[in-house]
Amino acid sequence: MCREENEEDYPHPSFCVTTAGLWKQLGCTWQESPDPAEISELGGGQLRDLLRQRGLEWRRLRRSNAFNPHPLMFGLYEGVIYHHGAGFRKPITAADRRALRDCVPGAMYGSPESYESLCNLIADRNQTMSAIFKDLVQYVPEFHRVLERKC
Repeated sequence: MCREENEEDYPHPSFCVTTAGLWKQLGCTWQESPDPAEISELGGGQLRDLLRQRGLEWRRLRRSNAFNPHPLMFGLYEGVIYHHGAGFRKPITAADRRALRDCVPGAMYGSPESYESLCNLIADRNQTMSAIFKDLVQYVPEFHRVLERKC
């Protein structure tokens, strides 16, 4: 599966929904090899090809948020599946970087170091939102209702 808003023709490499049985049957894993020479990621294109070889269909999921605090993170898909985003990495996305480049003229940040400082501020903002959403998930029954309402 892939996120429809990305307009990709391949499943997202770190966001898929399936049964544990199919995941194991396909030989998929989230484990990293301790030997860097053996690391090979199962990227979205590779997963798509594997599914095609086995004759398995996949489909895109439509983001159903009415309230979107972030264009990619904190997504509710088809009213059923919640995707928090950036669970294991610095919480800044390509969409954040694109918005920064579109909104802030290069001359304003002047250097790669200044640009990275601005990216770090965005990551800090996203980390704060992430903490709020983690609390919602943990303490608020039916927290997904927050994402279903227009504010």
